[in-house]
Amino acid sequence: MEIDPKYLSSIERGRENPTLNILIKLSHALEVDMGEIFSDLPLEDPNRKKAMVLSLLNEADGDQLKLIYKVLTAIMR
Repeated sequence: MEIDPKYLSSIERGRENPTLNILIKLSHALEVDMGEIFSDLPLEDPNRKKAMVLSLLNEADGDQLKLIYKVLTAIMR
C-alpha cells in the first residue's frame, strides 16, 4: 500500500483517521469494496448516528461535501 507500517498500525488501533486515498488503497489491497471496510463498525443508536452525521454535514464546506459525497457513494454501492 506504500504507507508506513506504523501509520497502518495506528489506523487499525483507531489512533489515526485514514484519508480517502488510504481507504481506497486499503480496499484494493484487501480486494474488497470500501463498504465492507465499514460494515463491522459497532452501531449504537441509529437515530443518534444519523443526527451526528447530519450535524457534520451541516458544518461541511463545499470541498468537504464533495469528498463526503464520494465516500458515501463508494460505501452505499
